[in-house]
Amino acid sequence: MDIVLIELRRVINKHRYRHQLEQRFSRIFVKGVEKSRAIMGFIDLVSDKCDNGHRDNGDLLKSHEFAMFTIALVYCGIRDLSILLAILLHDMIEDYPEIWLPWLIGERFGQEVLRIDLAVTKPDKSNFTTEAEYEEVTFEKVHSAGGKAIVVKCIDRLHNMLTLYGSKEKMVNKVLQTIKFVLPMSASNQFLTFELMAATTEQMSKLKMQHL
Repeated sequence: MDIVLIELRRVINKHRYRHQLEQRFSRIFVKGVEKSRAIMGFIDLVSDKCDNGHRDNGDLLKSHEFAMFTIALVYCGIRDLSILLAILLHDMIEDYPEIWLPWLIGERFGQEVLRIDLAVTKPDKSNFTTEAEYEEVTFEKVHSAGGKAIVVKCIDRLHNMLTLYGSKEKMVNKVLQTIKFVLPMSASNQFLTFELMAATTEQMSKLKMQHL
């Protein structure tokens, strides 16, 4: 399992920057120059909006989007532009609700991209009385939306597990959530199951959760 995680991190580190992604993307879509230019334009758009925002661990917000994009494009070989675009935009509704209105995403990037992003956007937590109910609804949204939404959520969670941070309670909850909700979706769709298991096992070991 360690070999899988080493390879994943190697691939991500080789495509951390915009110019590295552009080189890879232009090679893949060598016969689709317009597609290549379009996707790089979207990457620049996301970069511009995310450069002033940071995750709780200090990384730029776009580092997560770039890593997910790399996992999808390079590691998984995904060529579906709706999935790739949804990955770049998947946190925008939550992180920048005043800028990235759902109708605007649908109008600019297409209804399929919007459908995926709405599926992976967490519901308003204030509408739920218990954490368990909130989690059930959050992941049922993804499951009900189908294969493409599940692909985006699995990639999202895989990178989360590769870079897990925060309080011990928060990290333990994330691991348990992955075991309960994400791994079953991954297994039923036969997508990134081994990688998610490896990353989850690694975090369980670090957090001394082997008893689970």
